[in-house]
Amino acid sequence: MKSLLGILIPTKDREIELGELLKSISRGFSYPDLVVIVSSGRDISWVIKPYSKLLRIKHVHLDESGQILQKMYGINLIKDECEWVWFVDDDVIFLDDSIQNAKQILKICKRGELKGIGPKVISLNSGMIVDASSQPRRQFRRLTRIFSRPGKVMPSGRNVSYMHWPSEMETEWLSGISIWRNEVLPLYSFEFLKAAYSIYEDVIFSFQVSKVGKLLYSPHISVLRPRYDSSVNSKKARYFQVYWQLFFVMVNKDLSIFNFLSLQAVILLKKLFMFGLGFGDLSSIKAQWSYLVDCCGIVLIQTDPIDMLAERFGEDAKYLGRKNEGF
Repeated sequence: MKSLLGILIPTKDREIELGELLKSISRGFSYPDLVVIVSSGRDISWVIKPYSKLLRIKHVHLDESGQILQKMYGINLIKDECEWVWFVDDDVIFLDDSIQNAKQILKICKRGELKGIGPKVISLNSGMIVDASSQPRRQFRRLTRIFSRPGKVMPSGRNVSYMHWPSEMETEWLSGISIWRNEVLPLYSFEFLKAAYSIYEDVIFSFQVSKVGKLLYSPHISVLRPRYDSSVNSKKARYFQVYWQLFFVMVNKDLSIFNFLSLQAVILLKKLFMFGLGFGDLSSIKAQWSYLVDCCGIVLIQTDPIDMLAERFGEDAKYLGRKNEGF
């Protein structure tokens, strides 16, 4: 018989953050039945050891890095042991009642159509340096919410945030910090395991799951994300985001490539408008223009989605073969 709840943590070279995460789990009112840690980079066994008596932990170290690769490896370790698996980033902090509240909800949901639950992620970003343009950007995001339902995946492939919603609601996607029913884990399968940035993998996976069952956002389960990741190259992350999103739209027939291209054009116009107000920089405008032109070319010559990613990710990805012909 499977236990109720396991936690899967992919990690690379974040010893301090991982230690804080494990400490927060160990302080909780309730413990997970299993914690699986898949690491790359530096050795972290010394971080795990102090918690190995209190928590049941499985740790595997991989020579190769990549969050997608780590998750897929961890799924193979945990899938036969737990009914539900909580995907957790290594910079998350659990509240004392996070696991307790999750277990209470999961016990009610043992049967039925529910396949995934997204907790409220409280992002403190205490270390983030906010530039002068952040306020207009926030106002722009608030404006777009008026025309978009929280938790929806728009025809352009853009996912609308639900984290501000005060009550439980069904969604069409869930964030990378979510709880999944064991039976849907085989759907977490990607051709490119070593992409430097796995931006959109959570949307691609969860949207696929939403077609076979219900997804629920529950603010009754909360976790903290207190640190801003200063190691992220925002320009490179944006590059990966554009092409992952284009791939997502190309392989989902109920999404619209025209809407995706229109969104990229709107983003370009927004950047030009902000630049005219004295915010932003010319390099981001040039980059967005190049994305728009390149994506139009991809669509016009009907490039295969897998080939498109292979050409643009290059050595930043490991191609495993044509496993997914569409969702």
